[in-house]
Amino acid sequence: MAAFRRGRSEGHFDWPLVVVGASGWKNEKEREALHALCRDGRAIYLKYVPDDTLHLLYSAASALVYPSIYEGFGLPVAEALASGCPVITSAGTAMEEFAAGRATLVNPLDEDSIMHALRDRARQPALTQPAAALYTRTWRDVAIATAAVYDRASQ
Repeated sequence: MAAFRRGRSEGHFDWPLVVVGASGWKNEKEREALHALCRDGRAIYLKYVPDDTLHLLYSAASALVYPSIYEGFGLPVAEALASGCPVITSAGTAMEEFAAGRATLVNPLDEDSIMHALRDRARQPALTQPAAALYTRTWRDVAIATAAVYDRASQ
């Protein structure tokens, strides 16, 4: 939130921050920062949205910014990539394992790292349809690959 606020204040981008999802566990500081951004007209907090709305948000977003340090897999990162949305996410986490080469990786604890990734994203054109089409893996593909891993492990 601080990286976003700083990037907006320094004029690197002017888009709003759109936050989707339930409030996290033990995140009072982040919740306060989000509400301050909402009061300033710089953020919109949608809470829960249906899957079809979420897909539209990913498709229209300049980027999914997901600098998590505790995430076990990073389903929003996979969903955003599948939607053709540019992704900024955490280096050194599970997200790096499947998003490296397709996402901008940042230090999730470094405001400068996140703000520079936001600034750089704002300087790039939106993904073209051919680039978005690179992210074509479906949940069916993931299920088949997961089942194959279990089959190999049980042999």
